[in-house]
Amino acid sequence: MAQIDNTFDSPLNTITFTIENDGKLKNGDKAKIEKTKELEEALSSEGYVLDKKFAPEFEVKGLAKVAEEATDIANLEDIKRMIDEEVKRQYKDSEYFSKYEITLNKLMYRQFAKENSYEDNGWYSSSNTDGNLIGIYTIKEYSTGTDSKLRDTFTAIIGYSYIVLNDKNEVNVAEMEKISTTKDDTYSLESVIKLYEGYGYTEVK
Repeated sequence: MAQIDNTFDSPLNTITFTIENDGKLKNGDKAKIEKTKELEEALSSEGYVLDKKFAPEFEVKGLAKVAEEATDIANLEDIKRMIDEEVKRQYKDSEYFSKYEITLNKLMYRQFAKENSYEDNGWYSSSNTDGNLIGIYTIKEYSTGTDSKLRDTFTAIIGYSYIVLNDKNEVNVAEMEKISTTKDDTYSLESVIKLYEGYGYTEVK
C-alpha cells in the first residue's frame, strides 16, 4: 500500500490522502491522488476547498517486484534447496539426545500479505512481509539408543520471506528473511494447511 507523507502545517497535517488503484501500481505508472468526498469534507471542516484543477500525480519508482507465482522465480530451485537445508539444520540428529524424521507435506507461496493478518512466522520474520515461500513439514522426534521411542510429533513451517525479483526474475537470496515457527500436536496437518491458505498461501506444484 502507498504511503503519503503529509508535510503540511497544522491544521492540514492531519489530512489523509489516498492513491487511485493503490496496490496495483508498478514502476513507471502514474500515481494519482484521489479526490474523494472524505478528503473534501476534511478540508472543508478546516476552511479549505480543493481547486477544480486538483489532479496531482507522481511517477511510481523504486517498487520491489514480487513474483505473482512461485514458478515466476528464475532461481526457485535455489530457494527450495535452502529451505531443505534449513530444516535439516534445525532438526539435526544428535547422538545423545534426539533423532528426527522429516517429511515435507506441502510447499506454499504467498505474494502479498493480507491486511490485518495474524500470521505467526516465528521469531525471525514479520507476518506483513511480501513474497513468502514456506515448506510445511511433519517432524517426528525420537529418543536415541537401541530402544528408540517416539517422543513428539509436530508441524514445522520453515521458509523465507522478502523474495524480491530483479530484472532477470532472480532473487538475491542474501536479502531474504527467514521464517521459522511450529504448531504442536493439537493442530492436525490439515488444520495447519487450511490456516496458511487463509493467510493467502497457495500450493507450489
